[in-house]
Amino acid sequence: MLDLNEKLFGLSKIWSEVHYNFAYLDQIDFSWDDLFSSFIPKIVHSQNDLEYYRLLIRFVATLQDAHTSVYLPSYLQSQLCSPPIQVKNFEDKYYVINTNKDLEKSLAIGSEIISVDDIPVNEYLTEKVHPYIAASTIHALKSWGAEDLLIGLKDSKVKLGIKKQNGSISDLEIFRQNTDEKQWVFPKSNTDLLTFRRLEEEIGYLQIDSFADWNLIDHFIEIIPVLGTVTGLILDLRNNLGGNSQIAGEMVKFFTSKDQIAIIKSSTRKHLAAQKALGAFIKEFPSSGFVVSKEKQKQYLKSFVGDVWEEENEGFIVNDRMGPKILCPLIILTGPSTASAAEEFLVSMNSVERGILLGQKTCGSTGIPLFFSLPGGGKARICTRKCTFPDGQVFVGKGIQPQVEVIPTIDHFLSSVDIELQKSIEILKSKIGK
Repeated sequence: MLDLNEKLFGLSKIWSEVHYNFAYLDQIDFSWDDLFSSFIPKIVHSQNDLEYYRLLIRFVATLQDAHTSVYLPSYLQSQLCSPPIQVKNFEDKYYVINTNKDLEKSLAIGSEIISVDDIPVNEYLTEKVHPYIAASTIHALKSWGAEDLLIGLKDSKVKLGIKKQNGSISDLEIFRQNTDEKQWVFPKSNTDLLTFRRLEEEIGYLQIDSFADWNLIDHFIEIIPVLGTVTGLILDLRNNLGGNSQIAGEMVKFFTSKDQIAIIKSSTRKHLAAQKALGAFIKEFPSSGFVVSKEKQKQYLKSFVGDVWEEENEGFIVNDRMGPKILCPLIILTGPSTASAAEEFLVSMNSVERGILLGQKTCGSTGIPLFFSLPGGGKARICTRKCTFPDGQVFVGKGIQPQVEVIPTIDHFLSSVDIELQKSIEILKSKIGK
């Protein structure tokens, strides 16, 4: 068990790294110092390591940035579990979309969860789930809140209020226990680097769920001959949480013949201790007689408040990818779990005018996280890079809006209709037929 000194060190370490390095500190609407001060007594009175770490998670989640978060050490992560239920948010209601086979009769797919432990579900989320999720946008918070809704201590019991499809309401008590993936009603998603299949009228469907592995490039090159035969392509990034921005940039090169590809505009905070000291002197002693030009005074005062920035990139990458290109009509599927490097991919695809975005708003978060260790084996990360479109348009904290918005409903799910995919096929058919 961590002692008090270790606990306070962990809290102070997070405060310090955010204070000096967090890219969006200028955009929060509260005092970071005051929040730090208010958490000290909470940390002091924490009864165990799990309670302590949950306080750290909540402390950091207050910044509302998906690249700024706390990770539990493994010995605490193993204490937590969800019951064998998958939940998804449809139109601000929370539905069961998968269970293990043993639960299928008592908890039908499509049942709505209306309460958790006798607390209305939205109230439960607001009080017990959302404050612990690091999300940059409301739509991402709701999506991830559904995934985390039922997490609790392993082997503990949770009481669910269930509204069945026929309108009847009942209660169900269930234990939080791990389930063999083979026991799920619907098999879990595959973990392949990419998945390709042909749809009607020679339209291709390509799913890429991560840009984290350089082997993706080789796998993509292998299917280029097949991709070259499709009349249109649907690229599904709805579950792509990002990965490596360089891999994302490399992938863009396959979809355009342009020589240069614009990338995100990015900047990072710059700490200049001596200039901060001069800024503090000007602030505290305005009548000291210290002689400095107005321009220098402004510069020093910016250093004092941590508002000095350095641009990080040249604004574009060179398209040095030789060989066949995929230039057919293209639709890219997006959603609240399209994040980070996947959003940077979209920014660059937009710059070369490739692809119609269809689906839902993206996550609205990217940047370079600074990782550091915490007492007991946990870790934290702080977003250190502020990113925008090349023209300065903001998407972090907002998400990238698709040109064609399509919102799936529970009825679509229950009918096994992928409405976003269906709409994509309709649009591509119209383009191919012209």
